[in-house]
Amino acid sequence: MAEETGDINARRKLLEEELARLLRVLGEEEPPPERVILFGSLAQGVVEEWSDIDVVVIQ
Repeated sequence: MAEETGDINARRKLLEEELARLLRVLGEEEPPPERVILFGSLAQGVVEEWSDIDVVVIQ
């Protein structure tokens, strides 16, 4: 169980780092997006081994 929790925490950290990178890249766009909406498991704080990043970018 502890190993599984460690795997989930590592997955959450990876997803959060990748989301931060995505937001940095989007912030450099001209013009920058009007809005970026995060949805899905990461937005709900329910990260599992299969979780990914779900975003909608509004230009």
